[in-house]
Amino acid sequence: MHAAKQHGELKYVCRRYEASDGRESEHNTVLSERHFEFAFPLVTHSLGLDAGEAGLREKLRDHALRLRDATPDTVRQEQASFWEAKVAALTADAETTGRRMTVERDDAAYELLKREYSRLAGEVTKAKARTRQGDGCPLSRR
Repeated sequence: MHAAKQHGELKYVCRRYEASDGRESEHNTVLSERHFEFAFPLVTHSLGLDAGEAGLREKLRDHALRLRDATPDTVRQEQASFWEAKVAALTADAETTGRRMTVERDDAAYELLKREYSRLAGEVTKAKARTRQGDGCPLSRR
């Protein structure tokens, strides 16, 4: 999603909706307040249920300090860890999908699993290539 002003209101526009001309997503915009109401609990969940604003501020401050003090070596290590974890997660998902394919008896469900397995296999290949290339973690870009 990306922020955009529409009719004088700040809204978040779904990139998937735009890219697929509405085929892959039901909704194309969300009001910024509704987006915040949805996203805030997701961000603060890892801080604990009672962390509140102070916990969020502390987490953001720690992240900012880590970025400020980052050296090229620590950044590379963080990036490598990100892609290794991504490869592991995608590989596990692909293995699970493969196991489900072996026991599926319904042809339509099997075809769906087959497409998902192919997609995951492609994502694993891309993630492994990015790991070898030393590409950056998209979450740590400044």
